[in-house]
Amino acid sequence: LSLEIRGHDLDDARRIQQQAIVLVQDTPGIADVRVGQDDARPELAIRVDRPKAAMLGLTVNGVATTIQTNVAGTTAAQFRQRGNEYPIVVRLREADREQIQDIGDVLVNTPNGQVVPARNLLAVDRETGPVQIDRKNMERVTRVNAETEIPLSEAVEAVQARIGQVQRPPDFSVGFGSEVEEQARSFQQLRMVLILAVLLVYAVMASQYESLRD
Repeated sequence: LSLEIRGHDLDDARRIQQQAIVLVQDTPGIADVRVGQDDARPELAIRVDRPKAAMLGLTVNGVATTIQTNVAGTTAAQFRQRGNEYPIVVRLREADREQIQDIGDVLVNTPNGQVVPARNLLAVDRETGPVQIDRKNMERVTRVNAETEIPLSEAVEAVQARIGQVQRPPDFSVGFGSEVEEQARSFQQLRMVLILAVLLVYAVMASQYESLRD
């Protein structure tokens, strides 16, 4: 059983996911509830102060490029030797980029020739980000998966009856995943096959009846 949470905001998605986990765990006949993706990984979020940057004639992209060059590095050229190529990466020494506060020490050149420490233009925060972002029909999807100890249709009905308890913003939706959709599609195909079979049997019997009557 897979419950899909569709919506854009990652924080809201995590909150709804926790509600959905509790709901599914408390549903009889369902076990081994788990999230559909790995835990978030730690990351640093760098936010540029746009008004300050604009006052100095800088753009967000320009500041970001400077930070990236100094910390992550930029390939400036290729070194060729005996038929092999090696990238020449330009960045700060490792000792000057080991700590988070080192980002604030990066010097940013302004168009009028000033040199400004990056700490005057940005804020660095510790956050967590998703390991991966799944999409379905152009929407971000977070999944809660579980194993069913009862027939899938009964498990779906049990969860569906309680799914209204999940509090979610208007731009979020909670529904079932591919297993339920595939089951519904299979049942629809079976209904079509049954109708066609009845029509075929009727046509054969009608033709046989007409031939016997003649």
